[in-house]
Amino acid sequence: MKTTNQRILRTTDYSIFEMHPLNRPLRKNRNRLVASMMKYGFPPSCAIHVRHNGGKKLLVVRGHHRLEIAKELKLPVYYIIDDTPFDIFELEGDSALRWSLGDFLFARARAGDIECQKLLEFVNKHGISSGAASALVGGYAIRAPGSGGGNSAAGAIKRGAFKALSLDFAKKVASVTDFCRESEYPFATSSAFVVAVSKAIQVEGFDFKRFMQKLATHGHKMKKRSTKEEYLEEIEMIYNAGHCKDRLNVAFLANNLSKSSR
Repeated sequence: MKTTNQRILRTTDYSIFEMHPLNRPLRKNRNRLVASMMKYGFPPSCAIHVRHNGGKKLLVVRGHHRLEIAKELKLPVYYIIDDTPFDIFELEGDSALRWSLGDFLFARARAGDIECQKLLEFVNKHGISSGAASALVGGYAIRAPGSGGGNSAAGAIKRGAFKALSLDFAKKVASVTDFCRESEYPFATSSAFVVAVSKAIQVEGFDFKRFMQKLATHGHKMKKRSTKEEYLEEIEMIYNAGHCKDRLNVAFLANNLSKSSR
């Protein structure tokens, strides 16, 4: 039976709570929240949202960071019991200030979403950001059939509709970024560089084997840049190093590829 208690309750017995299994992991960088709670305590207006777990404890749906800090500071905790069966993803879906894309990915994978588990494994293995990785693995970087097109990989993860449609392509891009990581290039997994690589290798006539060979011998000449366009110029420089006759206008062709796919 659904139970809703609109009264704000107070306790110092932290043992009555347990964390929601699908919630995002606790942040390490909580300095601002800690400082605020040290100064103001635990405001009743910021009561945590809990529901009954079927046993003797209360399941924390929202507010687990506040609860953990309250425990550390030995502050009383304010809470509201609401057993309405909300989907935790729906609750957090419209607020970028609460959950990042990485939080959604972690929670979806933890909830048993096989496609998100594949993506999370790729992120952890290659060190590429969740946003860039989702575009690669989900087929959005190459407009794979079924990907939905556009920049909707994040939306697909939040909705629970993400599909790992282009793992092979993603692994090809990652072989470049992995080499750059191992070579300790500071830009190795930056989103701009990842996107530039993904565009370059789609250019007609681009010889991937040649590029990897050139990267091994001339990669140290590449510099950290700010934009995808600048990295494409760097890639073109490396790709054409030592070639006079069979040069390829990588940056120009890749940028045109981006325009034509809109």
